[in-house]
Amino acid sequence: MTLCVSLATLYLGEHYVIDLIVAVPFSLAAVALTTTGVAFSTSERWRTVALGFGCWLIWVLLLRNQITFFIDYPWTCWLLIAGTLLIVVMQTSAMSRFDVLTTDLIEPHHTLTKQPQVFESPSLTQRMGLMFFASGAAALIYQVLFAKELALVFGSTATATFTVLATFLGGMAIGSLLGGVLAARVTRPIAAYAMVELAIAGFCVLTPTLFAALQGAYVFLAADVPPASPTLVMLRVALGASVLLVPTVLMGITLPLLAQALNPSGHHLGGSVAWLYACNTAGAALGAILTSYLVIPLVGAHSTTLIAAMMNLLVALGALELAKRSAVMLELPTGVTAFGNHEINQSTQLGGRWVLAGAWLALGVGGVLSLGLEVVYVHLLSIVAGNSVYAFGLMLATFLVGLALGGEAGRRLLACAKADRAAWLALSQLGLAAAVALGAWGWDMIPAYFASFAGYPLVTSFQSREAVRAIVCALVMIPPTVCIGLSYTLAMDLATTATRRRGITMLGWSAAINTFGNIVGVLLFGFVLLPWLGGLITAKIIAVSAMCIAAVVATSIASSQTQRWVGMSAVVVALLVWLSPTRLDYEMLSSGANVYFAPQNWGKVIDHAESIDGGLTTVTRSGDGEQKITTLLTNGKFQGNDASKGEVQAQIGFAALPLLHQDHRDNALVIGYGTGATSRVFHDAGFGHIDIAELSRDVVTLSDTYFPDINRRVSGLPGVQTHITDGRNFLLLTRRNYDVISIEITSIWFAGAASLYNREFYQLARSKLRHDGVLQQWVQLHHMAPTDLLTIIGTLRSEFTYVSLYVVGGQGILIATNDAAKNKPSSHTITALDTLVRLQPVRELAGRTFANIADDLLLTPAQVDVFLNRVGIDQSLWISTDNNLRLEYSRPKANASPPDRSFQINMKLLTSITDTPELIGSKLK
Repeated sequence: MTLCVSLATLYLGEHYVIDLIVAVPFSLAAVALTTTGVAFSTSERWRTVALGFGCWLIWVLLLRNQITFFIDYPWTCWLLIAGTLLIVVMQTSAMSRFDVLTTDLIEPHHTLTKQPQVFESPSLTQRMGLMFFASGAAALIYQVLFAKELALVFGSTATATFTVLATFLGGMAIGSLLGGVLAARVTRPIAAYAMVELAIAGFCVLTPTLFAALQGAYVFLAADVPPASPTLVMLRVALGASVLLVPTVLMGITLPLLAQALNPSGHHLGGSVAWLYACNTAGAALGAILTSYLVIPLVGAHSTTLIAAMMNLLVALGALELAKRSAVMLELPTGVTAFGNHEINQSTQLGGRWVLAGAWLALGVGGVLSLGLEVVYVHLLSIVAGNSVYAFGLMLATFLVGLALGGEAGRRLLACAKADRAAWLALSQLGLAAAVALGAWGWDMIPAYFASFAGYPLVTSFQSREAVRAIVCALVMIPPTVCIGLSYTLAMDLATTATRRRGITMLGWSAAINTFGNIVGVLLFGFVLLPWLGGLITAKIIAVSAMCIAAVVATSIASSQTQRWVGMSAVVVALLVWLSPTRLDYEMLSSGANVYFAPQNWGKVIDHAESIDGGLTTVTRSGDGEQKITTLLTNGKFQGNDASKGEVQAQIGFAALPLLHQDHRDNALVIGYGTGATSRVFHDAGFGHIDIAELSRDVVTLSDTYFPDINRRVSGLPGVQTHITDGRNFLLLTRRNYDVISIEITSIWFAGAASLYNREFYQLARSKLRHDGVLQQWVQLHHMAPTDLLTIIGTLRSEFTYVSLYVVGGQGILIATNDAAKNKPSSHTITALDTLVRLQPVRELAGRTFANIADDLLLTPAQVDVFLNRVGIDQSLWISTDNNLRLEYSRPKANASPPDRSFQINMKLLTSITDTPELIGSKLK
C-alpha cells in the first residue's frame, strides 16, 4: 500500500517521498504496538516498536533543527534513507515471527476464580504505573502550555495566572467526583481509562485553535474594561473554563478509574492510590524538566502539544491492549461485580466518623496548605534563586519529585500491617511544619551561597549554574513536599476505609476535596496572605496550620502511648516554629547574586515591598553626601538610580530618542515604569494623554516615593493614567491608537518578559500605532548572546520597515516605524525640542541637548538592513514567535557570560556591516 501511494505521489509531481519513507517504520511500529496476540515482553515486538518510533523521532528532530545542514550536504539524506530502509527490513523480519509467537489469550474457565490475584499481579501494577507515569508527564506539559497560552491572552499578572491555575484545578476536582461515580459503575475500567486518554489527546490537539478563538472572544468582550475590574476577572474565569474544563475534567477522572482497575474489590485502596500517585507525580516531574530544558526549546509550543497528545495516544493504546488481555477476567460469575461486594467494605471500617473527619481535614485543609506552600516557596525562590523560565521549571520539578517520594513512602508504609496510619498521618503534618520552620533559617543563606561562587572557575557556564540552582531548589522543596505526599496517601487510605460506602466512591469525593482545597490555597495565599504578610510570616502560618491538622488527627489514634509520642513530637515542632525567623535579610536578597553568581553591592536597603507580581522590590542607598546614590531593584535586578552624572543621563536619553523621530504629541504608551524617567519626559514634551502599563504596583509606589526629582511623580499627574497590568494584555484590550509606544521592561530573561519581543507582539503594537507612529524598545548589550541580539533586531524588522539602533550609556535602544518620514530625526524636530522651555529641566538632567543625544545613533535603517542581509542565513530562521519562544529559552543562557566581554563582542558585531558574510557568521558563534 505504501509503495502504491509513493508511486502515485511521484506521478502527481509532488515531493513527499521522505514523509512516506519515514511513515513506513512508524506504521509498522504502530501495528506492533496494537497487536494483541504477541506479548510485549517478547524481543520481536518491543524491538519493532522501539525501532519504528525511534527512527521517526530522529527524523523529526533532524529535519526540525538541521535542515540547513541537509540542504548543504544532500548526500546525508541518502544515508538516512538507507538507514531507515535497514530498520524497515529489521522490523519486517521481526514481525514475520508474530504468527509463531501468537498465544491464546483465552485461558481455561477455572482461571475465573483467580481474578483478584491476576489484577493485583506485579506485571499489571507496573504497567498501570508506567501508563500513569506517561499520563502525568503529558498532563504537566499541558499545564505549562496552557499557562503560557493564557498568559498571552489574559496577561502575566498574578491575577491572571492564579485564575488560570484555579480553573485548571477546578476541572480536576469535578473530574475526581465524576471519576468516582463512573469507576463504581463501569465493568471495564481499563477500557474506560483508555477512552478518557483518547479524549484528552483529541481535545488537546485542538487547543491551539481554541486559544486563538478564545483571544478573539476576549478582545471583543473585554475591550477597554479597566484591568482592576472584577468583571474582567469573572470573564477570564469563564473564558478560561471554556477551554480548560474539558481536558481537566477528563484528567481528574483517570485516577479513580485506574485505582478501580488495580483493586476491583475496593478493599484497601490506599496502596493502589499511593502507587498511582507516586507514578503520576514522578512523570509530571520529568515532564517539567523535559518541557523546560528540551522539548519546547527544541520544537516549539504547538509541536510540544502534539507530542503530549501522542503520549496520551500511546497510553490509550497500551490501556486498550491491557484491557483486551484482561477481558476474560471481567466476565465474573453472576452476582459478583468487578468491585467486590459491600460486605468487604463493611469489614474494613477502621474508626468510623472521627477517622473520616481527620482524613478529610488532612485532605481539604492539607490541600490548601500544599498549594499555599507552592505559591509561597515559588515566590521566595524567585527572589533568591532567579525567575527565568528554567528556574520555574526547576521549582516545579523538585516540588513534584518531593510529592512522588512522599507517595512512594506512603505506599511502603501502607504495606506494613502494623503501621498506625492515623499516627503517621499526624506525624507527616508535624514533619511539614518542622520542614517549613527549619527552612525559614535558610532563605537568607541562599544568596550568600550563590555569591560564594564569584570567580569560581567551575561555575561559569549556564549548565553548571543551573545544576547549582537545581540543588538549591531540591534542598528547599523536597523535605516539605515529601511530607505532603505522605500525608496525601495516608489520608486517602483512611478516607476510603473508614465508612460503609464503597471505597472507589469515597476516593472520588476525597480527591475532589483535596483539589478544592488546592483552589482555596491558590486564592487565599496568592491574593491575600502573601501580599499582606510577606513570604516568611505566610510560611509560618502554613506550619501552624499543619500542626493544628496533626492535633485533630491525633485524637483518632487508638494507642494512648502513640498519642503521647505524637504529643511530644508536637511540642518540639511547636518550639521550632516559634523560634523560626519572620524577617528576611533584604540587603542579602537584593545583592543580585541569584542572577550573576556574584554580589553587586547596591548598598543598604531603606525600603522594600513584597508581592506576587513584583517579587521583592527594594530601594537601596550607598555613599554619603553628594556621592549618595539611591537605586531601585527588582529581585536584585537593577531598574535605575539617581546618579545625576551617570544612569540618570542614560535614562533621560532613552526617553528622548523616540521624540527625535515623532513630532506628534497626542497619545503615548509606556510599558514598564522603572524610575519614571520616560513617562516624565513624555509628559514634559507635551503629550496630551499618557498610558503607563506596569506589572508591579510596588515599582510605581517606591519610584514615586524615592525618585521624585527624576519622575515628578508623573503617575498621578493630569493626563496620565497608570494601569497595574501586563503591558501586552493592556495593548491587546485598548482601543486607543498611539503616536509613540515605549517598552523599557526589565531584563528579557525574566520569565514571560520575552513575549514583548516576539513577532506577535510587534504585530499587535503596529496595529495600535498610528500610520506614522514610532515604537521604542530597550535592548541590553551586555549579558546578551550575539544570536539573541540578532533575533531581537530581526524580529522587530520583520514587522517594521525602518529600524534604527542607538547606543546610550552602554544600552541599546531600537526605534522602529513604518513611515519613511519618521525613519530618522529631522532638524526641525531637534530644534523644537532644544528650544522648548518646559523641557529645560529634562535637558539639565540629561546634561546635554537633544542634538547631542541624536549623535548616539549607531545604525541607520539602511545599515540595519545591510547587517541583517549580510549574515548569510535566511532571516526567517531568526524570528522569535509565541510558538517557537526562541528568546524566552535562549536569553537566560547568556547571563553566565562576562558583561564586558559580551558587550565588546556585540558592539563589534553591530559595527561589522562592512565585513563579509563569513566574518559576520563567525562572530555570531
